[in-house]
Amino acid sequence: MTDEMVINVNKIFATIHASYPAWYEKYYATHKSERQAKRIWLEGVKLLTDEQVVQGLKRMVIECDFPPRLKEFMELCQRVDGLVDMDLAWCEALIGRYSHPVVKVTAELTGLFELRHAGYESMSLKKRFEFYFLKVRDNYSRNKPLKEVTKWHSSGDDSLLVKIEQQAEQRINERIKQQGIDIKSARQNCLTLLGIKRR
Repeated sequence: MTDEMVINVNKIFATIHASYPAWYEKYYATHKSERQAKRIWLEGVKLLTDEQVVQGLKRMVIECDFPPRLKEFMELCQRVDGLVDMDLAWCEALIGRYSHPVVKVTAELTGLFELRHAGYESMSLKKRFEFYFLKVRDNYSRNKPLKEVTKWHSSGDDSLLVKIEQQAEQRINERIKQQGIDIKSARQNCLTLLGIKRR
């Protein structure tokens, strides 16, 4: 624990008190309840930078009708304005069109070749993508190099899942060919259903 962490927690609670006075007086009427809450919040706030806390407080005051819970506040702090949510980022990565640098770098770390040959339900690859997405997003919000992340280590279960997915996709492609359906057209129809326009 550092002095900066304590200062940030006190700053958060002071802002909550000023922004939601009636709520604050109801739930933190005693110094004991306030101290207990601050100890809990410190566990999450210690993972944030000073700049992230400032951004989180600004968003809280502007966007929240009621004080956020710790998890919600951390999401406000770590959110990147202009960045799509994880599911849409996954769709963008699959078709190779990126609306934000975070999505592009995440796709590169995940593996562009694998993404080009993957489907929306490729769960093992999506798991890897989500791992990198959270890391890269955090780096972006901290003004750190986007690719400065720990490497994904796949397990034996992941390898087995990849094989199962590949076999399933192969069977689907065989059925598509048997029915005389063009694979590219089938993929485009899938993108259309997802609401994704490909130029």
